[in-house]
Amino acid sequence: MFLGIQFTKDSFAQWMSVPGNMKDVESMINHVHVYDILGNDNKISEHDARLVVHLLKRCWMVALHAGFPGKEFDVVVSGSEEDYGPVLTFSGK
Repeated sequence: MFLGIQFTKDSFAQWMSVPGNMKDVESMINHVHVYDILGNDNKISEHDARLVVHLLKRCWMVALHAGFPGKEFDVVVSGSEEDYGPVLTFSGK
């Protein structure tokens, strides 16, 4: 399962050539940096970005459950202040 805005055949082939499994590939292709969505023009604090990423996580969980009943997903928030803000990703279990 892949986010349409993130998926290309080339990126899929590239990640499939790296040792791992489909869950790893889904996690990499599906990851989204919250600052890429909101813009990182220093008008949003790290605290507010974290609130947004957790809200988006809940939205993704609801949307995935509604769109794919019976299929289980891991929706994960990661990232630290040293990284480029919070990151959200999902993969099948």
